[in-house]
Amino acid sequence: MSTVDATADELARLSAALREAGETEWRKQVTQGIKRAAEGTLPEIRKSLRPHLPDRYAGVLNADLRLTVSVKTGTADPGVFITGRPVTKQRHLRIINRGNLRHPVYGQHGVPRRQWTWRDQMEPSVRPGWFSDPCENSRPQARKEIEGALEQVNVIIWAAVHG
Repeated sequence: MSTVDATADELARLSAALREAGETEWRKQVTQGIKRAAEGTLPEIRKSLRPHLPDRYAGVLNADLRLTVSVKTGTADPGVFITGRPVTKQRHLRIINRGNLRHPVYGQHGVPRRQWTWRDQMEPSVRPGWFSDPCENSRPQARKEIEGALEQVNVIIWAAVHG
């Protein structure tokens, strides 16, 4: 099994070879295959909200969470990236992923939010890793699928070059 860096380097090398050969269609196909492999993680991230966060907040966050997968094939920073962003509210997703849910004890009409009484809610009701754990757990399967896609394209390139 190769490392993440080795797979990223292989992706960058292959992408450059495809670009140089003018094979944009195969490059798109590989990029889409890699993206599909990583998209299997998105439902797992949503499923992990309930065991890591209080039920009520997990439902609220799930409704306000946009998850995306992007694939970068350039030589500077190649790889597959899964990002989460809130749709409507400002939420500190990284802090929540670390196991700290900060919320107001109560709101006061007419008083600025920064002057409200705030509370940090942590373990046992808030567990760290709602986002990072599913990403780590799905890494071996996604890597296997990505390596398979890269190997297919290597075979196609070899066949095109050697007849």
